[in-house]
Amino acid sequence: MATSFTFTDALDRPHTLNIRHNPYNVSWTYNLNTNVIPTYAGEVVQVLSVNIDHMVIEGQLGIEGAFGRKDIGAGRNVKLVERNINEQFSYNGQYVGLHGMTEFFRQYFAMASQGGDATNPNGGQFVQHPMTVHYDVDSQPDSRFWPKIIPTNFPSFRRANNNFAPMWRVECEVWEADASVQKAVKHKALDNLQKNIGYKAGNAFSDPALGYQDVVQETLRLIDGFQALLPTYTREQLRDLIWNDVSAPRLPQGHN
Repeated sequence: MATSFTFTDALDRPHTLNIRHNPYNVSWTYNLNTNVIPTYAGEVVQVLSVNIDHMVIEGQLGIEGAFGRKDIGAGRNVKLVERNINEQFSYNGQYVGLHGMTEFFRQYFAMASQGGDATNPNGGQFVQHPMTVHYDVDSQPDSRFWPKIIPTNFPSFRRANNNFAPMWRVECEVWEADASVQKAVKHKALDNLQKNIGYKAGNAFSDPALGYQDVVQETLRLIDGFQALLPTYTREQLRDLIWNDVSAPRLPQGHN
């Protein structure tokens, strides 16, 4: 199945919703947990963790529509027909419709907030286990598996008489992210952080020579002048003499 949601009830029975199509949009937000320490030369930024918090999954149903479909017959006589009124809220099988999807999430919220109901008794136990979600990426072998998510509201959907492919949207909080996504988010967060930190020329907090450009230029002029008077000295030796504040001779004209 292209997309699947799964949760377990108080009796550890798995409940799985399979949707034929991949979601057309999956987005999430993340927070970078840092500790900023002010120093004389600027700020030291310590990266403690990166966490993904809010995720939105959006998809669209196909021929199953709102009521769902099922296969009947065998061999070449297999037909895809609409589910009857007693099967429209079932989330079993391949062609689960919009009604079956909403029933799946209704049972989950009833279990988490009311301890179950008549259709899915939990013995009054308020089971708030996270869900898992699995989907393929652009119909490629690369897939995503989010082991722990918590839906935050009942799935919203758009339905109309002329809308043969209903759209749905699930919002959730992430407890544990897909491993590959978590790694990619960490690298992206660190890359964005590194673009805004580090040594910057001309920054008063990180450039010790700022404001002393005239001194630097004067030092270079003295080195050139000393070089003419003491040609056997290296530039390094002359630099040491100047920085040790030796008496400077009167330089001949032309040594700038």
